[in-house]
Amino acid sequence: STIANIAKVEELIYNHSLACGRDGAVKQLLGQNEVARSCYRSAGLLAETLLMETELGDEDKTILENLVEGSAEERLPHPEAFLLA
Repeated sequence: STIANIAKVEELIYNHSLACGRDGAVKQLLGQNEVARSCYRSAGLLAETLLMETELGDEDKTILENLVEGSAEERLPHPEAFLLA
């Protein structure tokens, strides 16, 4: 059915968002901050996409909002910060 297919697509988007966040954490540990920032940004954008769904429950909305808040800007210092140190 159409609703089941939509749920599967949303689940795929959510899982990919989590995978991007994990990839970003690994890249950050490896010192690849620009790649990590890109991964975190992708994770946040995918979560924002899911937040556009109008029939989200409050718990789902909170989880997605937390994913969006965990963006690259919060996880990694800006490159300029390294120049000032």
